[in-house]
Amino acid sequence: MKRKVFLFGLLALVVAMLLAGVIGIAILINDFREQFPGPLPFDSEVWKKGYTNDIRLRMCDDLLSKHNLKGLTKDEVLALLGQPGKSAGIFFSEKPGFDMLYQLDDGTGVLCYHFLGLRLDSSNCVTKSEIYRYNL
Repeated sequence: MKRKVFLFGLLALVVAMLLAGVIGIAILINDFREQFPGPLPFDSEVWKKGYTNDIRLRMCDDLLSKHNLKGLTKDEVLALLGQPGKSAGIFFSEKPGFDMLYQLDDGTGVLCYHFLGLRLDSSNCVTKSEIYRYNL
């Protein structure tokens, strides 16, 4: 009889530990999703409000996949994305070959910032768009 009680208690302990492990993993996954939310669909009005909470970074893939920026005029880019941020000048003494820079995040990782860089030709049309990563 004592052996059955012992085995039942051992089985209950193993089940409790497994359940605690599953609950723990679920909590970690939920925390990870909250810390690193997924991509967002591009929304011009939201984009123009700024880059807080990495909103622009989360929208950038959708922007680049659904909007062909190449060939747009500077005025069309300004209508779609708004004015480039002035904060980009803080990070660069010279722009890295881009004519327009949009900051995408608050700085992910250790002093690492992401920008959407656009190059314009002599007629002010976009010739290249690129996500640029800058490490301090």
